[in-house]
Amino acid sequence: YDDSAHNLGRYCGNKIPPDFLSTGEALLLRFRTDDTIHNKGFAVSYSALDANEDEQIIPVEKPQKHRTALPVYRHRHRHMRRHN
Repeated sequence: YDDSAHNLGRYCGNKIPPDFLSTGEALLLRFRTDDTIHNKGFAVSYSALDANEDEQIIPVEKPQKHRTALPVYRHRHRHMRRHN
């Protein structure tokens, strides 16, 4: 990574940022933290669509507190994994 990516914003605190749609093949998330709040963590979810299919984009449901959603692929079940 050469630090040339466009910055989509800086989000702090417990307010959920807006959804983002990337039309490219990559999306970089930079997570920075300090030791002022313990055991809170963060959650991210994303979905991948076949670039050759014209279909409506349906957002992934927001995961429950302290859970991370794995990618959702067509014809596969979504799994949830707890991070400790």
